Amino acid sequence: MQGIERRRRGAQRIHRGYAAFIMLACLTCLTANAIAEEKPRMDATELAKQTQDPTANLISLPFQNNTSFTLGREDQVQNVLNVQPIIPFSVGKDWRLLTRTILPLTYQPDIVKGSGGSFGLGDTTFTAWVAPTFLGHWTFGVGPVLYFPTATVDLIRTNQWGIGPSAVVAYKKDRWVVGGMMNHVFRFAGPSSDLDPNQTFIDNERPSLNQMTLQAFLNYNLGKGWYLVSAPLITANWKASPNDRWLVPIGGGAGKVFALGAQKMNASLQAYYNVVSPDNTQGPEWTIRFVMQFLFPKG
Repeated sequence: MQGIERRRRGAQRIHRGYAAFIMLACLTCLTANAIAEEKPRMDATELAKQTQDPTANLISLPFQNNTSFTLGREDQVQNVLNVQPIIPFSVGKDWRLLTRTILPLTYQPDIVKGSGGSFGLGDTTFTAWVAPTFLGHWTFGVGPVLYFPTATVDLIRTNQWGIGPSAVVAYKKDRWVVGGMMNHVFRFAGPSSDLDPNQTFIDNERPSLNQMTLQAFLNYNLGKGWYLVSAPLITANWKASPNDRWLVPIGGGAGKVFALGAQKMNASLQAYYNVVSPDNTQGPEWTIRFVMQFLFPKG
């Protein structure tokens, strides 16, 4: 009976997570249409450059799906669909507030026990950058990153609140858009322990959050909305042992900006090979990333 009750509560949490996701997606689209202004049509290459610049004055709703292969001793598959609405706000004449929320819908295999896997909403990350708009080819932004314990399943739940610094820098000239984003999250509330983060969690204990995320991006625009992209996501878990600390991928892919009727879209397909991954959990070797992004240009 206790097992049935736990599954019932788990299903309720998943349903609440889906409801929250659907509400956020609808609110983002409504906000985007309300904020976006009628401007002269932007050509596909210029719109592609905006999608590649995190500091751009562009409202968008990306769905980023990451499928990781050969995870753990049994070569299991992990899948994470990141829903990450991006909404900029003008702050006076020369400044912009950029907000990005990441809600991960995750299928996580149980790589420790090998007893299957779980699917549900993961923990939410919110970033806000303040960026100047008067620097020409260069731009940058700084601000806080906040981490919220919204996970609905045990395999990915931390029960911790996190906060830390974040920064972004971008350079745009001719066909190139290059730069990087960084944040570092520290636990400031919630249960924690000094367990190795790669061990099985015991009761409600979790390793304390202390993680850096760095994403460099390199884009070359080919024209007519087509582009080449490399945007590896590097992470470092400072609570792990040195051999289990880093995940370092290399790779890239291609994408295109296009229109579905009146709706502007961006899609890309990328592949990354992890040259460094955690030893203890036998981290994934390959990740395939597919992005479908709804665009709401403001001009």
